[in-house]
Amino acid sequence: MHFRANQARPPTDCPLCPTGSIESGPAPDTLAPVLDDYDPRGVTYVIPRSKDCILGGSADDGREDLIPSEATTRAILERCAALEPRLAAARVLSVSVGLRPARSAVRLERETPRPGSTLIHNYGHGGAGVTLSWGCAHEVAELLQQAPAAR
Repeated sequence: MHFRANQARPPTDCPLCPTGSIESGPAPDTLAPVLDDYDPRGVTYVIPRSKDCILGGSADDGREDLIPSEATTRAILERCAALEPRLAAARVLSVSVGLRPARSAVRLERETPRPGSTLIHNYGHGGAGVTLSWGCAHEVAELLQQAPAAR
């Protein structure tokens, strides 16, 4: 069985909606992951890693450029420092912006474009990609197990 991800063409039913800005800073020892999805200014998260920390996030509907916004970066840092005061003096290592394909419902289905070929559609997660990844990966594995064997 061969696997290939095709990212050459964005799906026509999945606009590139929110832009996400993420900051990486050094992670203080004993820092725990934190998520606040009730803040009216936007979802805020702190994800410590072995050598740095991911701070986020933003969702700028209608914006499709990849240029980081200083105002968005400041807002993310302020919200993260409010959740975890030790981040108030964090040094920013990098700023990233990404486009998140979003749909009203995730498209996760198997298609057989030609005999002996299986295509799994799994996109449209928007800003919930990490949250949904384990469940969607499980469903993809099940769809592949149910696919007719290639001859």
